[in-house]
Amino acid sequence: MRRGELWWVERPRQKRRQYLILSRSRVVDALSAVIAVPMTSTVRSIPREVKLRPGDGMPKGCALNLDNLDLVKKIHFRERICTLAPVRLEQVCAALAVAVDAPAALQSEAFRETP
Repeated sequence: MRRGELWWVERPRQKRRQYLILSRSRVVDALSAVIAVPMTSTVRSIPREVKLRPGDGMPKGCALNLDNLDLVKKIHFRERICTLAPVRLEQVCAALAVAVDAPAALQSEAFRETP
């Protein structure tokens, strides 16, 4: 499991849904749960949202709404769907910066992982 991967998640008493992993790749193995954002078929075209299309590896058009971050136990991740292209992951990070009202200076650089 790595940052930027989209997975099918199955949790008890909830419908199966797609999630994007946001936790830093280098710490995922040490964690029992990761920060993730669920997919939605409701596309609202707002700054806190990133639209994904079949060309991104998704079965159909959908969106990641960064207002809906979640902590998901790794045991619930079932099947990897795809990995987002770096440009899409940058869009996700920019939408997250807007969602948490980060200072403007951080909104373009805040969540890039350093080697």
